[in-house]
Amino acid sequence: MLLPQETIFRSLKIIRHTQIIRDVEHIADLVARLAERQKQITIISWVNAHTLTVAQKDSDLAISLLRSTILLRDGVGISVLFRLLGRDAASI
Repeated sequence: MLLPQETIFRSLKIIRHTQIIRDVEHIADLVARLAERQKQITIISWVNAHTLTVAQKDSDLAISLLRSTILLRDGVGISVLFRLLGRDAASI
């Protein structure tokens, strides 16, 4: 059974928004970005296979993830999905 097209697009938007921490330089960049936002509300979220699955059915969760200031990859399932989509899934 195929998922509705909009559900697939929602998942791909979340994947595109997801960042990967590859090395110490990425951590330093993330810390610098957070330091620049000291007086702003910052939302950091993590997406794993379960979160992505729930977000396919729950548009409120999908919208919340996409509105996150920083969305980070969490878990092997998302790493495998990134590789299948041709994205670098390396992380420290």
